[in-house]
Amino acid sequence: MNPTSQVHRFRFRAALLIAGLIAAMTGCGPSNRVLTIDGAFLSGGQSTTVEMDGTLTIRLRGTGGSSYSWRLADAAGQNGVLTLEGRVTEHDTDGRMLRAGGTTWDVFTFAANHTGTARLRFVYDRAWEPETKPVRQYNLDVEVTQ
Repeated sequence: MNPTSQVHRFRFRAALLIAGLIAAMTGCGPSNRVLTIDGAFLSGGQSTTVEMDGTLTIRLRGTGGSSYSWRLADAAGQNGVLTLEGRVTEHDTDGRMLRAGGTTWDVFTFAANHTGTARLRFVYDRAWEPETKPVRQYNLDVEVTQ
């Protein structure tokens, strides 16, 4: 192979690599947004945006051993804009056993399916006590953009 063609091949590969890195760093492709909310200090709600085909992850802080947890109370306002893909509870990040009173995180992951707006309403309560008022509430207005 001729040395000149090797240099051109190298330059072409380098240009592709650089273009790929620039695309990755400038946010081309769907967004993946993570909101971490300290549930002890909630005051109403917030708003956020996420791109269509992206994901939105919401982490709400709770207290281990209290028998309270965060749950999605009202999904009616989603109108197909967001779909709940998963819900997990995270415990101590050090891998130790959770002690009563320790921090937990209720994590909700949503897929952004269509452009539009949705309101997510979360409550911190004991789900088996429906007549009891939630200890905390959090509202999130989400706009899904193109």
